[in-house]
Amino acid sequence: MHGYLLDEKNFIALKSYINFLSSLPVTLTEIQRFSESFQRQGHRMITPPNAVMLAQAARTNDLAWQSLKVAVPSLGQSCAKALADAQGFIDEFRDTTKLINGRALVSGIDPARFSIFKSLSWSNVPAVDVISLLRELDRRLSQCAAGIAQFKQAVNTVGGTLHSIFVRFIESLSIDLCSCDGPVSKIEAYYTLGRIGLPGMQYNPGGSYSHEQRVEYARTHLSNLRSMRRNTASAVDNLNDFCYRLVQLIEHARRQLQANHPRSSVDRCHGLFSIAEVGLSEVRDMSEDLILISVNSTHKKCPCC
Repeated sequence: MHGYLLDEKNFIALKSYINFLSSLPVTLTEIQRFSESFQRQGHRMITPPNAVMLAQAARTNDLAWQSLKVAVPSLGQSCAKALADAQGFIDEFRDTTKLINGRALVSGIDPARFSIFKSLSWSNVPAVDVISLLRELDRRLSQCAAGIAQFKQAVNTVGGTLHSIFVRFIESLSIDLCSCDGPVSKIEAYYTLGRIGLPGMQYNPGGSYSHEQRVEYARTHLSNLRSMRRNTASAVDNLNDFCYRLVQLIEHARRQLQANHPRSSVDRCHGLFSIAEVGLSEVRDMSEDLILISVNSTHKKCPCC
């Protein structure tokens, strides 16, 4: 059910937006020159796009993208490790208790019989019972929260520039160039009078286009920017929903582990572990998806990277 939330198209949308902003400064310089020249001719100019804010947004997004490329494999691996530890313990618990009376107390089971006990140094706070092991598993699952927070922060940083800066850039291009002539949008004036074009739009500003063709290109490219904004906003929402779902599943599993105590019966533990597994299985799928995306990125199979 979560597949579309982590679909590669979401990363492609983010990267396309980030690449566009990164390649925009040259065009913005040309726009500034054109605006100053037009103003010297006596036109009352309406404020052109804010080049400083757009450049800052580009730098911010680039840093966020670098953080995201680190967060994706890190989160996938940390979740996979915590999940393997938890599922491994549950499987061992079932095997260990299959001949034990279900009403027996879990506190009577030797914690040294479990792999997690052998994988840790308990010199400071020794694992005195199975509950100690469950607390350790709970701690490991809780550590996934830091990776989720890093992932979410990077995504929301990009979303922040989209909603606070990029939307104003689009609006700026769609309003009139000046207040003294007829209603001609900035982008149409840039394309027809200034021979300026937006980057990455498969358009050569110096080409031999007619006036009508340039106007059509301008309108199409403005529409492309609006689509870019919608696609990027959708990607941000989907990835945030992915984080939310992952947090809910991990917290659900943690609650089942935390519900056990020294007076819990073996049967009670079995029941709680079965409930926890429902969420843990989905966490496994989600962590595998994160790892797959990072592997594809490393081998250049993913166009988003």
